[in-house]
Amino acid sequence: MSKETDPLRKWMKAKGVWQLDLSKLLENEDVTTLDSFRQMDKAKVLELIGSAKKTGFMHGAKLKELHGGFPKKKKKAKPVTSKPAETKPKAKDPADLKREARKDMEKYMRSKGIWQIDLFDLMTDTYEIYSPGQFEEYRADPEWVDTFLTEAQHCGVMGKQAVTLAQLCGKAKKKKKKAKPDANPAIEQKEKQIDPEDLKREARPVMEKYLRDKGVWKSVLYDLMADKYGIYSPDEFEEYVEDPDWADEFFIAARQVCGFIGAQAENLKALCGKKKKKAKKKV
Repeated sequence: MSKETDPLRKWMKAKGVWQLDLSKLLENEDVTTLDSFRQMDKAKVLELIGSAKKTGFMHGAKLKELHGGFPKKKKKAKPVTSKPAETKPKAKDPADLKREARKDMEKYMRSKGIWQIDLFDLMTDTYEIYSPGQFEEYRADPEWVDTFLTEAQHCGVMGKQAVTLAQLCGKAKKKKKKAKPDANPAIEQKEKQIDPEDLKREARPVMEKYLRDKGVWKSVLYDLMADKYGIYSPDEFEEYVEDPDWADEFFIAARQVCGFIGAQAENLKALCGKKKKKAKKKV
């Protein structure tokens, strides 16, 4: 079942309680809809929340509220004052905030080598991070960083991109690069300012030749590499594909996007390092 049609994932995302480990626990209890979740025993719900918290789940109170079986704490009535009512500005809808934040956040994440749409969804939907400045504040908290990196891994951030994200969050030391004797500061500054769309356009001829040589060229496959994973050269792709988990994820995504069959499907397997199984000889 795809992510878009999975009823469990759909309502958990909509209600702001999505976590991969929690969803697996609910699936084990045959829970797929919000109604079936509300029919669960309270003790079982508390047990699931306790297990999910061990892997970074932080929305236990919201999940209890969705269940409806846990009484709310009564708030003390505030004394009535004679102050004139103040008109508060209407809060923006999270979907609008997310849409407005997309451009700046994508540019920032691409510049750091961590752009991935699922990671952007994690930042905005789970942690309500809508600007690079907010993310910089969050990553100053070591405990939050540990939880965030775990959640990012569940979203499919793996291999080279996972290392880059960990380094950005201060969890790993970057290797010092040797200074180039003939380095030109003006050229280096220009390279840093290249827009992702320019990178994609400039990389197209080399990547198209590489993918045609491998028998898998399709423009949508190149779009997947560049837009989702920030891959702009054959060397970058071959580094990524060394990670078996990432290779499996990419193979599934590429097959869905491109619809490869027959020889092209076999070529895609080979590109992702999946060896063809040898037929067993009949005795």
